Amino acid sequence: MLRPSRIVRSALISIIVSGSLLAPMGVAAATKPAPASSLTTGAPLDEYFGRMKMSIIGIKNELRTVAQHVMSDPSNAARSIPMLALIEDSVHDWEHKYPHDSWIPQDLVRLEKDYLLIPSMEGRRHAMAILKWMRAKYSNSPEFARAERQADTAFGIPPPKADSTTPP
Repeated sequence: MLRPSRIVRSALISIIVSGSLLAPMGVAAATKPAPASSLTTGAPLDEYFGRMKMSIIGIKNELRTVAQHVMSDPSNAARSIPMLALIEDSVHDWEHKYPHDSWIPQDLVRLEKDYLLIPSMEGRRHAMAILKWMRAKYSNSPEFARAERQADTAFGIPPPKADSTTPP
């Protein structure tokens, strides 16, 4: 006979105990679990986004991999821009489908950081586009403040504020 795992055993005990404790109080135990959408606004781990069909875990892994490649071989860092652009595409798709997912700003900060690791104007332009995106959608988040600090450190000057104009 198979023995239930410790987690399954604990879950069964808590269901039995909660049902037996609530019944005498006149409180009926829930018959159906709450729908998953009401519990979280985050994307499921097995959903895929963008042209590369990346999961949110895949996005995080690719960001880590790109950063490792850029730091290990800075002379070829610009070769990472196409991959970062595909990751960016996946994050846009993810945000379109799950606009309130709390992991998005975290990954945007990481994406900006990876773009800033690339010592080129193209890398800087992409990083500034990420910062602009974050300013428009996540300006009240701690991740946005972190993204601004990263840009400030990379450029050595404060990043442009929302009310400033961009020269032609």
